[in-house]
Amino acid sequence: MGSAVMSTHLLDEYNHVLCGPSQTSTYEAQAMLSIASRTGILLSAIVLSLTAPAQAQTRLLETSFGDVEVPTDPSRIVATHTVAALPLVELGFVPVGTRAFVENQTALDVWEQVKDIPVVIAGGEANIEAIAALDPDLIFETNAAPDDVVEKLRQIAPVVIVGVRGADRSDWQNRAYQIADAVGALERWQELEEELAERQARIADRYGDFLAEHPIAIWSSWDATAPAIYASQSTAGSVLLPTGAIFADGVEAVPYEESEPQISLEQIGPVLGDAAIVFHSTDHRDTPVDPVDEIRALDIYQRVPAVAQGREFPIGTVTIAGYTNAFYLLDSFEAVLEELTAEIE
Repeated sequence: MGSAVMSTHLLDEYNHVLCGPSQTSTYEAQAMLSIASRTGILLSAIVLSLTAPAQAQTRLLETSFGDVEVPTDPSRIVATHTVAALPLVELGFVPVGTRAFVENQTALDVWEQVKDIPVVIAGGEANIEAIAALDPDLIFETNAAPDDVVEKLRQIAPVVIVGVRGADRSDWQNRAYQIADAVGALERWQELEEELAERQARIADRYGDFLAEHPIAIWSSWDATAPAIYASQSTAGSVLLPTGAIFADGVEAVPYEESEPQISLEQIGPVLGDAAIVFHSTDHRDTPVDPVDEIRALDIYQRVPAVAQGREFPIGTVTIAGYTNAFYLLDSFEAVLEELTAEIE
């Protein structure tokens, strides 16, 4: 009898939670109990429904590399490359694992957020064991990763591929959009896009006439024997073109394929020679990397007309992975334009 009373009490409690205090009569509850006592199903179903963990909700995401079913509210994200990790941080999602950031190539406010993130890259590829140990619910990988690595990652969590090769390399804004779409942060992405457009428009309004008459060249180097040219097709070019910047014919003539083209030291004069202003890359602390400084010290470089005339300037990081890089580039660019136009006035 006591067992029947207890079971009736449980049914009353369950009915109260699901249906409200007046939806089911005591008589009906007793009838339900009679059925449950014969089948052994109802009470078990009640307990399971109350104690089972909620299933994560998902949605279908369309990407440049196919559709992916992703969580609607990801909370443990791994990004195997900084081209995905930086936009995630800008969107308000600090990854639980990523590729190592380099301090002097990272904005100070970003560095404080990423410096202690576990590194999940070993030997240039994703460390599958390390990633699995982080229990991610979403992973970002690049289209440079081997297929077998991607398949292993998919056994851990949904994988969103972002492009860093071919035509995708320079389209950093679309990459940022797809990352924002994947994590449900399109509103924040739109805010960043609007800030970028406002900065570009301001520079175009103030210095558009000056830029129309002063074509620019941008270069960097990770090998002191071969400068890399960043023309209009580069990520830096995509940031500066809306400001009214015009790239000199010499740098535009260098064939651009899947990445920034490198030239020989002997080509420095012909490639940079017709630029009215020459910019070289730096880190996020305005310091050129060693290969850049080595080339800058060469006589062949010092004889470039713009350099000889004192129109050579640092411009910040020129490989744009996110809005932080773009804003830094624009700030450096605008500061140079302010200096040069003040000389004219």
